[in-house]
Amino acid sequence: MKKQAKHINMKKNFVWNLIGLTFYSFTSLAFMIIVKQINGLNQSGIFSYAYSICTLFFYISLYYNRSYQISNYGNNKKFNNYLTNRILTSIITIFLMIMFCLINRFDSFKTIIILLLLVYRAIEAVIDTFYGYLQANDKLYQVGISYTFKSLFGTIIFLIVNKMTGNLILAIISLGLMSILTFIFYDWKCFSSLKKEKIELDFSKSFVIFKEALPIFIFSFASIYLSNAQKFILNYYASNEMQSIFAMLVMPATVLSLVGSYLINPFLNSLNENYKKNNIKKFNNTVKKILICLFLVGVLAFVTCFYIGIPVLNIIYRINLNKYKIDLLLIIVGSIFMASTMIISNCLTIIESNRGQAMIYITSSILASILIPIFINYGEIKAGSLSYLFSSIFNLVAFLILYVVIIIKKERFINGG
Repeated sequence: MKKQAKHINMKKNFVWNLIGLTFYSFTSLAFMIIVKQINGLNQSGIFSYAYSICTLFFYISLYYNRSYQISNYGNNKKFNNYLTNRILTSIITIFLMIMFCLINRFDSFKTIIILLLLVYRAIEAVIDTFYGYLQANDKLYQVGISYTFKSLFGTIIFLIVNKMTGNLILAIISLGLMSILTFIFYDWKCFSSLKKEKIELDFSKSFVIFKEALPIFIFSFASIYLSNAQKFILNYYASNEMQSIFAMLVMPATVLSLVGSYLINPFLNSLNENYKKNNIKKFNNTVKKILICLFLVGVLAFVTCFYIGIPVLNIIYRINLNKYKIDLLLIIVGSIFMASTMIISNCLTIIESNRGQAMIYITSSILASILIPIFINYGEIKAGSLSYLFSSIFNLVAFLILYVVIIIKKERFINGG
C-alpha cells in the first residue's frame, strides 16, 4: 500500500512538474512577444538584454541549487539556515547589479528595467528555498502547481498592465506583486502544513553554506553565463534590434532546457537515495535513460525547426527571419548539448563533484566569449550562433569525461578495487 502511494505521488510530481515548468519557462517567450508587439523592437531588445543579465545575476541570489539543498538536509543544517543564506545573497545581488549598471553607464530607462527585473528575480530566488523544502519532502507537485498559477496569471497581468498603460516599468512591477501574492495565498499554505517550526533568520550556518556551496555557485553562474554569453557580448557589438532578433532565434532552444528539467527533477530524490546507498549501477542506468530520452526529443526538435521553425517564428513575432534558418538550426543543436550537460551537472552535484564542474564551465564560458569577436565578421547573428554551438560541444564532451571518470572510480571503490 505504501509502495503504491509512493508511485502515485511520483506520478503527480512528474505531471505537475512538467506542467509547471512548461508554463514558467514559456513566460520569457510570452514576455518577449508582448513587449515586441506593444513596446516595439527597440524596447524589446532592451528587455531581452535585461532579462538575460538578470537571469545571470539571479544565480548569485540562488548561490546554491536545489540539488545541494535536498542532499544536505540532516547535515546539521536546517531550513532557516538556507533561507537566511538566500536572503543575504539576494541583497548582495541587488547591490552588485546597481554597481554593474553604474559601471556600464546605462541610461535611466535601461537601468530601471534591469533593476526591477532583478528585484522580481530576487523574490523568486527566496521563494525557491521553500520550493526546495517541498521537493525534499516529496511535494514537487505543489511546486508545479505554484509555477503554473503564477505563470498564467503573471503573464495575463503583465499583458493587461502593459496594454492599458504602454508602460513596461509598471508591467514588470506587476510581475513581482504576482509572485508575492502567489507565495502568500498558496506557497505558504503548502509549506506551513509540513513545517511547524518558527521561521526566523539563523546565521549560524551561513558561512558553512557559503563555503560548501561556493563551487556550486561558480559552476551555476558560469553555466548560465555560458547559455547567455552571446546575448551579453552582442550587447557591445550589435544594436538593440539585432539583439532582439538573436533572442527570438534562441527562444526555441529553451524548450530543450525545459525538457531536461522535466526529465531530471522528478528523479533527484531517487538518484540521491541510490547514490547514498552505493547503488551506482541503478544510478548510472537512470542517467543513461534520461539522456537517451533527451536525445530523441532533441532530434524531433531539430526536424521540426528544420521544416517549420522559421515560419512559426515569423508568425509569432511578425518579422521576417527567413535568412536566419541556418543560425536557428545551429542553436538548436547547441541546445541539445546544453540540456544534456545540465542533466549530467545535476547528477555530479549529487555526487558532490563540484570543483570539476566549476573549472569546465569557466573554461567553456571563456571560450564562448572569445569566439564571438572571432566570428563577428560573419555577422552578429552568425557570430552568436557559432559561439553557442562550439562552446556547448566542448562543454558536453568535458562533462561526459568527468562523469565517466568519477563513476568508474566510485565503482572500483565499492568493489574494493
